[in-house]
Amino acid sequence: MTTASRDVPGPVPAPGGSAALPVRATARAFWLPKYADAEGEWADGAALSEAALRFAVADGASAGFASRAWALSLVLEFRDAPPPLLSSQLTMASWFARIGQRHDAQVQSAARSGWMYRAGLREGSSAAFLGIRFWPVPGGQLGWEAVAVGDTCLLHVRAAGLVAAFPLTSPDQFTTHPPLVRSQSRSLEALARNIHVLHGHAAPGDLFLLATDEMSRWLLRHDPADPIWGMLGRLGQGDLHALVAAELDAGRMEHDDITLARVLIHR
Repeated sequence: MTTASRDVPGPVPAPGGSAALPVRATARAFWLPKYADAEGEWADGAALSEAALRFAVADGASAGFASRAWALSLVLEFRDAPPPLLSSQLTMASWFARIGQRHDAQVQSAARSGWMYRAGLREGSSAAFLGIRFWPVPGGQLGWEAVAVGDTCLLHVRAAGLVAAFPLTSPDQFTTHPPLVRSQSRSLEALARNIHVLHGHAAPGDLFLLATDEMSRWLLRHDPADPIWGMLGRLGQGDLHALVAAELDAGRMEHDDITLARVLIHR
């Protein structure tokens, strides 16, 4: 398994050109809270646009302040108003910082009194982030660019086998303190160093999975040729519930919020 090709994408089509695309994408998101009886505590976010070919998942820090709102702000901005294609990491850091300024202002205007809220406002919000966007390239394929901060991962499946993982490629790389996007960016340069970008090409039949940390870690324990990769293309919400419950009971998965977005490329 490789981390994916670092080829430079082809030209970006003019706005509105997607109407005649020979290759399209369909997407669906699945999610589970950390505990079955605590749906209101789910702190992730997912935003999918088949029309714009932009998809994003964010994992709000479980101990953070207004984590769910921050995760949702990040994915919605990427879906609706992403940074320019092929931006530098510093330009992307500035894009994240602008979202953070708006988020903090909204949270501050809605915050209640009390020392916990004041402390939370001072600290800001944090989340891991992954976004991917596609555009047409010659040969009936799609070019893609993925942007990641932290341990929410992209898994590229082709012919029912894993061919790429990004930004982490092994379950051993997950830690308890991953890099995060913070709403209060004290240093754009420091944030830019934690932004990872990858490019590649997608063909009809390819499957892209955007998964938060515990789901990514569990998946990366499987061999690239394991049947699980083919099964994921047919997964439903009930199937995810059953799978996670079984893995928790067996001790092969830890309790955590889980979000999994599936993007299937087809003609």
